[in-house]
Amino acid sequence: MSDESKGGGDRLPPFSEAAERSVLGCILLDPVVVLNGLAERRLEADWFYDLRHQLIYQAARTLHDAQKPVDTISVQLWLKDGGHLDEVGGVAYLNELQDTTPSALNVGHYVEVLKEKFLLRRLLQICTHAAGRLLNGEGEAEALLLEL
Repeated sequence: MSDESKGGGDRLPPFSEAAERSVLGCILLDPVVVLNGLAERRLEADWFYDLRHQLIYQAARTLHDAQKPVDTISVQLWLKDGGHLDEVGGVAYLNELQDTTPSALNVGHYVEVLKEKFLLRRLLQICTHAAGRLLNGEGEAEALLLEL
């Protein structure tokens, strides 16, 4: 997947693969500091567009919350136990996430990009739902506007 929508009918909702990968790489580089910071920002798995990244974040968060080590091996084992290791790209993908992230220092920037893309996807979802209701003649204009 790329950060840009494809031409024609293959348009994707807003997301940044690079930011998603970088947040996960930062977690693997400095898990305690990064995950504590992400908890303060109330980052949730659904901020990630890529389902693989949601699973990897969920693994790291669960391990951290249980006060267990968070590294490529423990994340790998958690994913394997849940039957998701192959789904996320295996050990090679976890290693790639860590190896392609130069430093955990920029995690704040990556999280801001993640949050912005998540909010844009949420706004798109709300607008799509409202448009569907309008096209189906459900509700009155003022009531629909108040719901938004």
